[in-house]
Amino acid sequence: MVKNYGFVLDNFSEFSKKWSAVSGLEFYSDLIHSSKIETNIETGEQTERRGLYPNNSKMKNFAIFSQHNLKFEKIHLQLGGRYNINRLNSIDEDFGEVTLKPQSIVGNFSFQYLPNKSDNFIISVNTAFRAPNINDISSFGLFDYGIEIPSENLSPEKTLTFEGGYKKLADGFSFSMFAFNTRLKALPA
Repeated sequence: MVKNYGFVLDNFSEFSKKWSAVSGLEFYSDLIHSSKIETNIETGEQTERRGLYPNNSKMKNFAIFSQHNLKFEKIHLQLGGRYNINRLNSIDEDFGEVTLKPQSIVGNFSFQYLPNKSDNFIISVNTAFRAPNINDISSFGLFDYGIEIPSENLSPEKTLTFEGGYKKLADGFSFSMFAFNTRLKALPA
């Protein structure tokens, strides 16, 4: 069973006709209750075992973010950033205690050029990260793809994406073509 609670606080700001922003805070917490009971079908004897995850494993996430939009006559700009702090804790009788505190700053930038009402050229750069989760640090067992064991030497996976493209909008017709390149770092081995 997973107990999850959290909140998101968003604030929309309009600084002028050309400049708006969404900023806010986000928090969520996961608490996992996990157990397994094996029953001997001949004797009826029951034995309590470790579940898929250690009981009372926890993960908390806090983030602060801001996304700004600037709209001029033929140019639209988007610029944003996010700071995340995660805390994971899992205590396992066989594998010991694992506590991770990954954090990261990510951002995005987008440039749009609209020479007329039907053409739209877009270039963007985005960064992202994925923090290890409770499954990554504590899952244990036999699965269809092999045996999974806990790992405590994990760091956030990070990406850097470049994208460019073109959109055409006309009466009864639309077309878009994009190319992108994503670079991954810190993937688990």
